[in-house]
Amino acid sequence: MKKGFTLIELIAVIVVLSIILAITVPTIIGIIETSTKNAFESDAKMVLKAVDYKKLLNEDFNPEVINKDNIYELLGLSNANYTNISIYIEDNIPEITIIGKGKWNGLIACGTYKDIKVVKSTKDCNNDITPPVITILGDNPFNMYAGDSYSDAGA
Repeated sequence: MKKGFTLIELIAVIVVLSIILAITVPTIIGIIETSTKNAFESDAKMVLKAVDYKKLLNEDFNPEVINKDNIYELLGLSNANYTNISIYIEDNIPEITIIGKGKWNGLIACGTYKDIKVVKSTKDCNNDITPPVITILGDNPFNMYAGDSYSDAGA
């Protein structure tokens, strides 16, 4: 009597293992992506918390001047993993937009400390501070900004 596995038994084991891998790999990748997003969110919240502490120390401090190039000088935080940092104040609450690089590559954090979210595109951020512009073309081109009114002289 021979001891060993037949070819069919080996193929069956390989099929079972591939089914297990097909089920678990996407789950593990999802867990890793969620963990990365949560870590980036915590990093962005850390920047906002540093802004709050700086405001406590210096009431005249303007967080809107913070950017990637001066974040270390102003807050003592590294800029190694950021492509862009912008903070603006709305209703006396700082809102942040951070574009990540390196370990945060492809991620964007935007919002306030309480409602920050991590997305893959700035289009998914609802804190766009750029007002809409309508450009009227013709003999007299005209840019119309939010809140402007326009009446055609020939009408």
